[in-house]
Amino acid sequence: MVGSDNILGLISLIYFKEEKYIKINLIQSSKENVGNKKLYDRIAGCLISYACRLSFVAGYGGCVALQPKTVIAKHYIDKYQFKIGGKNLYIELVDAENLIEEYLNN
Repeated sequence: MVGSDNILGLISLIYFKEEKYIKINLIQSSKENVGNKKLYDRIAGCLISYACRLSFVAGYGGCVALQPKTVIAKHYIDKYQFKIGGKNLYIELVDAENLIEEYLNN
């Protein structure tokens, strides 16, 4: 939030330059922003979209991957349009652009 020192969430990214993608190593919303009584709803979406934007800036075509816990994989697929790629989930190109538009440009 502009003008606030509160940490709403965090993300750790690893750049894979040769493979041309960014891996989300860790993503977490603050405890106040998790569950049914969260203060803000779009924290994870904003963080994922930011990773997608960084991927485009790096010339990776918006390609971002993560290896989720099994119980949350369906959530990433349904809510953020990630695709299954082996052990990882990934997003790229148009789906990444759509996330950026929805979470960062609105």
